[in-house]
Amino acid sequence: MVSSRALRALGIGLIVTGALWALLWGGWVAAQHAQGRLDLAAALLGLLLFALLPTAVSWGAGAVVLVRARRRGTQEANADLEVRIAEAVRARGIVRLAELASEWGYDEQILRRALERLVGLNLLPGNVDWERGEITAPYAGLDQTCSHCGGKLEPAGKGLLVCRYCGSHYPVKERGRQASDGVTK
Repeated sequence: MVSSRALRALGIGLIVTGALWALLWGGWVAAQHAQGRLDLAAALLGLLLFALLPTAVSWGAGAVVLVRARRRGTQEANADLEVRIAEAVRARGIVRLAELASEWGYDEQILRRALERLVGLNLLPGNVDWERGEITAPYAGLDQTCSHCGGKLEPAGKGLLVCRYCGSHYPVKERGRQASDGVTK
């Protein structure tokens, strides 16, 4: 797949090429007419066929390519935002859209639409509470207790659960399985 930058460069190149083509052929036809080698009708026909028609085709193609470049750029930006959201969920465990919007400088509705696309494509690791605007990693929903103090374990990000009372850390092995007994403080 061609990037939006490459498409934009191609579109601009087609427009510039069309303009240069028109200038060169137009100048040549005008010079031939000025020297008396072409009468007015032949000069006008030459301008139409060899300067204006190819230029119009080049400009039209360039405009179409630029429109596609803009669409591709929007798709790329959306995909980048979706990846950032998924990575934030994996790294942090619990993510709130309002916090991401503030941190990243996006409108919360833009993040919500990106989140909806992720959910629709089944690419989001975890669960979404739409009312609270909160996304939780798959391991964050596990109801687990600390083997040291019995406190509730909460996601600490990067695949770790932490006890909110004694601070013990437990690595998460797999989705839906209990945390291992390997405790680190």
